[in-house]
Amino acid sequence: MMRLVNNQMPLPYFKIDKKYHIIDYSPEAMEAFSFQSSILDFVEEGSKSKVEKWVTHTEPKHAIELNVVMKDGGISLADAYVNWMNDLHAEVILMEKQKQNEGVQSMLQRLQERLNETDFALLEEKEKVEETLRENYQLSAPCIRLTNQTSFVPLFGNLNEQKMSFVKNQILHSAHSKESERMLFDFTAVGEITSEGFTQLQDVFTSIEYMGKSIIVIGVKPPHARQIHQFKMHTTTTFLHSLEQAIHQYCT
Repeated sequence: MMRLVNNQMPLPYFKIDKKYHIIDYSPEAMEAFSFQSSILDFVEEGSKSKVEKWVTHTEPKHAIELNVVMKDGGISLADAYVNWMNDLHAEVILMEKQKQNEGVQSMLQRLQERLNETDFALLEEKEKVEETLRENYQLSAPCIRLTNQTSFVPLFGNLNEQKMSFVKNQILHSAHSKESERMLFDFTAVGEITSEGFTQLQDVFTSIEYMGKSIIVIGVKPPHARQIHQFKMHTTTTFLHSLEQAIHQYCT
């Protein structure tokens, strides 16, 4: 029988058996998905083979991308973090990926080229696109409170000067308003990092450290590691391999 439990993390959480039957689930899981008895109930058909291949006790700690059916019927891409506590039971945390506003950058460039031809009628449309771009940037670094001591900031897309200038104040305001002792910055979904974007990010990290908070960076890819070394990050930042590792270290 499934049981509703209160979990510290504000994310959909499940405890399952090796046949994917749900034993425990969090209120966030109930709000996000419709299910009867199994996590396969809300996994999109094309992703079920992924679950059957990777969500197994032979892979004790694993993270995979899945297409999941949300409660409203929409299909969304999500990261599933799986931790097998023993051969019989596993914990699964699901994190829906932020939808990126694809094509806005190229649309803005096309509009600017047409504006060069003095088509002033496009000014209003250009302003709308720029507003959409600003909103998209603001969604690129949400601040999520995981526990009383830990906040989580997943970063998305390319980190350039324009994007970081939009999200910088947002991150610092969240850091100041939350009483968390540490902030996790997830680079898993980050693309390219420009030198100007890195400078802005460095300013953010320095300001957070001045607030007396520690910074943990997770999900750094080899190209990012080379850039961090090249740009010489001057902070006492801690680096961890994955969000799963950080959750087990700081949230359990």
